[in-house]
Amino acid sequence: MGSLRCTVRIGVCPSVRFNVVLRDVESHFSEHWLRKEKKMLKKSLIAIAILALAMPAFAASTVKYHKPWDSTTVVTYHYQPVHEITVCMDVGYWIQIDYSDCIEVEQDSSLGDPYKSYSGCATDVKVTTNFAATLKATAAATSAAGGNWSATIDGNATKDVAPGETLVDVCVSGTDVEIKNLTVDGTDSDNVEVAVVTISVIPTQYKDSAD
Repeated sequence: MGSLRCTVRIGVCPSVRFNVVLRDVESHFSEHWLRKEKKMLKKSLIAIAILALAMPAFAASTVKYHKPWDSTTVVTYHYQPVHEITVCMDVGYWIQIDYSDCIEVEQDSSLGDPYKSYSGCATDVKVTTNFAATLKATAAATSAAGGNWSATIDGNATKDVAPGETLVDVCVSGTDVEIKNLTVDGTDSDNVEVAVVTISVIPTQYKDSAD
């Protein structure tokens, strides 16, 4: 406090004392400035420490990745094209009928002479197609027994099927069949071919104009 009072009385202080007083004043203000700077430094360090604590939460909101992506920090990832596969298709109408066995026929008296009339059916014949189709069944003799043969699909001469899989029954009948004209040996008498059934197809949209 003496140095402060001497500062007020600067005009009467000896020069030596004045220099001492000035040094005391400078020392006082230096210490005051240092204390102030220390306080500011402490506040700055505290602020830096708080910011450092907050950094992990801030960093967690970003996503970092490496090449082939172009940026180093983004909010979301983006799909990158890496390969192309060509796509092909079979253009046109497609149909498949799955049945490889023969249709066994037996005597059928409802058709007339039981010795000359025969009939039989193939059930659950699978038809697979990629278009709306109309099927038509016909039959013809293929042996010396001859006869008049006809065929139906689900009881009709024609059958409409939708795209996909459809199960149908194919039946065949023959009249005036002369089995006496067949000559076979004993080993082949159980499966003698006497007729063939042909299934034809046309897109349903054109069936009315078909012959």
